[in-house]
Amino acid sequence: MLKKIMTQKTQSLYRVSYLSLIGLLSVYAQNTFADAKQVSTGLMKAVEVLSGEAYSDSPRSSISYDINNAQCRLDKLAQHDRNYAVAYQATCSKGQEQASSTVIAYRGSANTNELLDQFLSALFSLGTGGNKVDSMRFYSLPYFTDRFNAVADFTKKWFENDKVSHKVLTGHSLGGAISHIAFSSTKTDYPIRGMKHTVSFNSPRVFARQDERNAYRDQQDTRKGKFLIERYFDPVQSIPPQYHGFNFSSRKRYSASAKFSLNLFDNHDRKYSNGDLKNAVNAFWPHYNPSAQ
Repeated sequence: MLKKIMTQKTQSLYRVSYLSLIGLLSVYAQNTFADAKQVSTGLMKAVEVLSGEAYSDSPRSSISYDINNAQCRLDKLAQHDRNYAVAYQATCSKGQEQASSTVIAYRGSANTNELLDQFLSALFSLGTGGNKVDSMRFYSLPYFTDRFNAVADFTKKWFENDKVSHKVLTGHSLGGAISHIAFSSTKTDYPIRGMKHTVSFNSPRVFARQDERNAYRDQQDTRKGKFLIERYFDPVQSIPPQYHGFNFSSRKRYSASAKFSLNLFDNHDRKYSNGDLKNAVNAFWPHYNPSAQ
C-alpha cells in the first residue's frame, strides 16, 4: 500500500513538473516573440529616423534611442558625394533578441528647383511611357531614373557590405521612390545570405507601365519584401497622375491617420509616431522580421 501511495505521489510530482516546464517554455516563447517584435519596431524607427537624416547635409555620426524598451544605436557608414543618400548600420536589442541592419536612405526633394524639375519631367513624359537605365527593371519618371543612376554605385557598394546580412532601402517622398527603384534593380541582386527590404515613406507613384507594377507588387516573401508607410490624403502619393499606384495590400501597406489641416501637404510630413511604427510592424509581420535573419 505504501509503495502504491509513493508511486502515485511520484507520478503526480512528475505531472506537475511537466506542466510547469511546459508553462515556463510557453512564457519564454511568448517573451521571445514579444522581444522580437520590439526589436523589429526599433529597426523600423531607425528606418524612419534615417529617411529624415538623409535630408541633412551633415548627417549625425551616431544616433541612440529607446523605443518600446528596445535599445537602438545607428552609426553612419558613408554619405553620397552629392548628398543624395546616406548609409548607416542600425542595431537594436531587447532581452535575448538583437538584430542589425545596413540601411541606405535616399534623400527626398531638397528645394523648389528639384520639385519644379520633377513637375516638368512628369509633364514632358506624358507621351513617352517613362524611362529606365540598364540596371532598372521597370520604366519610371525620367527624373527618378536620373537620380537613381546617380546613386546606383553607392547603393551597390553598401549593399554588398557583408558585415550585416539584413539590408533596408528607404527614403521619404522622392527618396521613397528611389528606394523602390533600387530594390528592383540589378544593383541589389548581390546574393546576400540574409534579407533585403524596402520601406518607403509617402512615396509618389513610380510605375509607368501597369504590367511592371503588377509584377513588382506580386513578388514578395519573408526574405525579400517591400512596404509602404503612408498618410491618408497626402496628395504626393497620387502623382504623377498618369503613373500607376503601388496597389499594395494591407499586409504590405500601412496608412496613418490624416492630420486635420486646410493644407493637404501637411499630410506629406515624414514624421510618424512610435505607435504608427508599431502598428506598421504588426501589419507587416511576419514578412518584416529582421530578428529572423
